[in-house]
Amino acid sequence: MFSEFTIAGDSDLTAGNIKSGVNIFGITGTHEGRSPTQSKPATPRAANKIITPDSGYTLSWVAVKGDANLTAVNIKAGSSIFGVSGSVSPALPGKPCYVTPSAAQQVIRPNTGKSISSVTVYGNTDLNPGNIKSGVDIFSVIGTLVAEGGAGIQVAWGQENFYSTRLNILDFSFRPMAAISYAVASELHMPIFNAVINKPDLSSNITSYILEYTGGNQSIRRIC
Repeated sequence: MFSEFTIAGDSDLTAGNIKSGVNIFGITGTHEGRSPTQSKPATPRAANKIITPDSGYTLSWVAVKGDANLTAVNIKAGSSIFGVSGSVSPALPGKPCYVTPSAAQQVIRPNTGKSISSVTVYGNTDLNPGNIKSGVDIFSVIGTLVAEGGAGIQVAWGQENFYSTRLNILDFSFRPMAAISYAVASELHMPIFNAVINKPDLSSNITSYILEYTGGNQSIRRIC
C-alpha cells in the first residue's frame, strides 16, 4: 500500500511547445507548427532559377536584383529581356572609303547597308610650297612660288651638249612645263633634232624647238 506518489514535471510542458488546439494536461497549445523564416536574394539569368529555403526554414520573401543597364538602348532591336524590348540596331559591316581632294567640298557617305570603317584621303608629294603660287593657300600649304619673266611664268636657262631626241632637265627649283632648246649649226655635225618638220636653217646659228614636260625626273620631249 502506497501512502504517497511523486509525479515528475517537465518544464517544456508549455503552450508554446504544444500544437495549436491540442490540450495536454489542461494546457492548450499555441504553436502553429511553422519553421523559422529566412529571406534570399535572386539574380536574373538566361534560364529559370528556383529559389528554395535552407533546411528547417521557410521563405519569408525573395529579393530579385535589378540592373540600371536593363534599358531598351542597351538591348538589340527585336530582342526582349524581362519584358524590355531593345531598340539598338545591329552594327553594319564596315567598308573603307578613298577620297581624292578637289577644289569643291566632298561629302562621303556609306553605301546602303554599309558603314564607313575608315576614310583614306590621298596625298600628293607635289603639294608643297614651291609648287604653289606665292601667297596662295591650298589645303593649308602656303605657296612660295614667285613668277619671273611675266605673269605666272618662271624662266631658267643653261647649256647642255647631247645627241638624243630627249633631254632631262635637272636641278631646277621648279618643275618646267615647257622649254626651248637651241640647236647649234656646225660644219661637221647636223643640227640636233633635224628630223622634225621645220628643220633648222643651216645658215642660222640657232634654231628653237618647243619641248613638253612629261614628269618623272623632269624629263621633257619634243612636240614640234
